[in-house]
Amino acid sequence: MKLLIILWFFVEEIIAEDLKFADLTAAKTGMNDISFIDTAQNLEIFMMWNEWSCCSACCCPKYVCGIYATESSCDKVPSYKFRTGLPLLKKHKNDSPLANSDLNEKLKDGANMKLSELKNYNNDWLKIKKTIANFTEYYGIKNPTDENIFQLEDCAKNEQKLDCWKWSECAFGNTDWLPDKKDKGVIEVDVCENSTIFVLRDSYSIIRLVPEKIYRIQIDVSIGEGNLNGVNFSVNGEVIKPIQNIQHCEGQNKRMFQHPQSGDLILRLTSEQLSNNPIVLANVSFRNVEMVLQCDLVSAIDKELSNQASIDVWISAGICGFLGLASLGLLQFIIYKVRDSHLEMASLRAFGASIPSGRS
Repeated sequence: MKLLIILWFFVEEIIAEDLKFADLTAAKTGMNDISFIDTAQNLEIFMMWNEWSCCSACCCPKYVCGIYATESSCDKVPSYKFRTGLPLLKKHKNDSPLANSDLNEKLKDGANMKLSELKNYNNDWLKIKKTIANFTEYYGIKNPTDENIFQLEDCAKNEQKLDCWKWSECAFGNTDWLPDKKDKGVIEVDVCENSTIFVLRDSYSIIRLVPEKIYRIQIDVSIGEGNLNGVNFSVNGEVIKPIQNIQHCEGQNKRMFQHPQSGDLILRLTSEQLSNNPIVLANVSFRNVEMVLQCDLVSAIDKELSNQASIDVWISAGICGFLGLASLGLLQFIIYKVRDSHLEMASLRAFGASIPSGRS
């Protein structure tokens, strides 16, 4: 990902100067810029940096970017800024001459030159070789004569990443392409908007929930003629408090919390929690009245298993009943056959007919 960002930042320089990525050298980030002084030679090595670029991306709110909004997952948005640097050399004390008169002339009156140019003064290069080594080690660069050095810094907490209006001002010099910013700042995308909603309107109700699924418990404002002042939720006596910021509804550590904007109760309960049949109490305050609504939570999975067990019992009973009736019918058929056989033989004897062998 960083390589792609570097490509974007350096595309103009690569085209203009025919550079290759192998020519680019990344310096360490996060240290203070310091100079490395060789007092014996009266020379000072330092890094001259250009201004930082704008951050590469901002976290776009939904009302600006629609389905491409990234504000709700801002921590996953890659955004970096960069700056280019050049190692330079100058006299440490301007009023003290250098041993090399040519180099002294080059650096007179506070002038500086590229560190790579010191290669033209071979003896002087060798004399400050240790200082050069300290400089390259500090910045994490291999070649002290490299002129294509850059630093890359994460914009994780930079205002340009967190505010697209700030980013646009830096990148384009204006915010003409953006809609008007809201008075209270960029509105927060409701990352819980796709949760299943249950609306409480009765004093007592039962709601069946699926474990690990996100649910949203709302109060029907019509029961108070639309004059809802506020609502406080508790679950099994535990007061549920609103959280300040929702980044990921599914990834919240809290499985029960009150939505900071709407005041709805957001639930994502485990099977174990639902097995205890939690009781939700909603203390609702309207303009002229206060009321308490109770809602019992049960597991929808347990209900389905119970229903399936009942169905299995009825199926088993039906099969047993059918087999019992079939057995009874077969027994009755055999009895009738035996009775008819005896009646037939009795009739034959009455008329003096002979009875075949094997029948009695």
